[in-house]
Amino acid sequence: MALGILSSGISIGGLVMPQVMEPLNTHLGAGWCYRIMSLVCFVIGVISCLLFQDKRPSKGNQKDESTDTKLFFKEMFDFSIARNWRFLLWVFTDTLLEAGYNVPYFFLPSYATFLGLSTSQGATILSTSYGMNAVGRLVSGVVADHVGHVNIVIIYVIISGISCLLLWVYANTFGTLMAFAMVFGFFGGAFITLTPTITLLVTGQEKFETGMALFLVLTVVSMFGPNLASAIESNSSFAKEYDSYKYFTGICYLAGAGLLLFFKLSLNRKPFAKI
Repeated sequence: MALGILSSGISIGGLVMPQVMEPLNTHLGAGWCYRIMSLVCFVIGVISCLLFQDKRPSKGNQKDESTDTKLFFKEMFDFSIARNWRFLLWVFTDTLLEAGYNVPYFFLPSYATFLGLSTSQGATILSTSYGMNAVGRLVSGVVADHVGHVNIVIIYVIISGISCLLLWVYANTFGTLMAFAMVFGFFGGAFITLTPTITLLVTGQEKFETGMALFLVLTVVSMFGPNLASAIESNSSFAKEYDSYKYFTGICYLAGAGLLLFFKLSLNRKPFAKI
């Protein structure tokens, strides 16, 4: 549940941002819109950094500072976890899912205007999706404690992939596009919420910090998912524009679900085991 609360903050930001950016872009232009938003993000980021504090060790667990420093660098450059095939499989799976996850949030507003909807309607669709994303992350964090973290991610990922192929592909009106945005928003971000706990399953407690840091570095390539989808769209032979984005996202999610199922069975061959 704590992970759900923590990760939902990103989605709450996405709920607010489109409604702020749309009038700024309309009245001040794209340049000033991005300048103002970057300033807001900078100020909030600085405040967050100033308020952040490390957990202080208890007096009985305090160690020599030089020893702590040596241990820190030793753990930071410990890449032995990269020889764990389950860890590499999880990294690849998450990269695939994140590449697909970013695509709708990049292209939903432009797709809305392509259908003839207003920019404010496009912003509303995006905000709604982010709002549902926040709720979905909270719910996934709670439910995962009862049915298993890997299990709930598999379920959420399958539903997200199906929503792309059955809802988004046929979404040609404000109502149908809103329905897709709500379903994908609710189910699409669960794997991000539960990333730390699934990583912990692979690395163990001792190597978790190193493994999580390496995981974040390796999966950064997922940010190019929208670029790859756009390149496919430019060279695709689909009869309808934007179809390649829909199929790209759906395939990424369903392929990720298959890899997650294999990952789960490698940990426990019982299909209904709580993992």
